[in-house]
Amino acid sequence: MTELLSPSFILLVTRDLLFESRVTGAATALTVQVKTTGALVAARQIAAEPGCQCVLYDLSLGTAGLAEFVQELRASRPVPVIAFGSHVATALLESARAAGCSEVMPRSRFVTILPDLLARFGGQGHSP
Repeated sequence: MTELLSPSFILLVTRDLLFESRVTGAATALTVQVKTTGALVAARQIAAEPGCQCVLYDLSLGTAGLAEFVQELRASRPVPVIAFGSHVATALLESARAAGCSEVMPRSRFVTILPDLLARFGGQGHSP
């Protein structure tokens, strides 16, 4: 019996519609599916879907509940959580590190490496 694979996707958690458009535009150019939400509650459900390969978390949402989200996700499946935020928001960046995010970076670096992240985690064959 052939096992059907769930379509791979990347989850973007942000409320910034302009930035969401930037990420989804880059993803479309690379034929990578991105699902988006602006709420951590919804992110929990979406990240639990079998096709989720990576979570991109915008620290402008704050870090309340982020540690629990990362722990829950890690307990169910090893999906990387990459957090990004303003380079001047050092407390938020440090809080994301303490929450257990796989990678934490300033937004400028995130934008620079976005195509690489999309290519790395957006492929059907990627296993988190």
